[in-house]
Formats: sequence, structure tokens, C-alpha cells
Amino acid sequence: MGGDFAYANEWLDERGYRADVAATRRPHPGLLDPRAWLAATGAALVTAYLSGGSAR
Repeated sequence: MGGDFAYANEWLDERGYRADVAATRRPHPGLLDPRAWLAATGAALVTAYLSGGSAR
């Protein structure tokens, strides 16, 4: 594993990704959090993808 990989892991551990969910919901009020997305449609999409099918 190279230096870039080590740097990326250090960055993720110390800072990680950030998102302003409230600001994103203003123009997209129907935005789902990951749990709600999984419950609504995400789990079926992931399962279909992993099984080689299509949920649409």
C-alpha cells in the first residue's frame, strides 16, 4: 500500500466527508437519509443489483 492510500485513510479518520444536509434539503425537500432510502427503495435496488437483476 502506497503513500496515497495511507494519506486517504488518515484524511478519512481525521476529517472524513462532510455534508450540509439542511442546506441540501432546501432545494430538494424529498431528500432521504440512508436509512429511509433503504427502507423505501434502496434495499430492493441493492438486492436486485447484487443478484444480477433489475428492481425497476
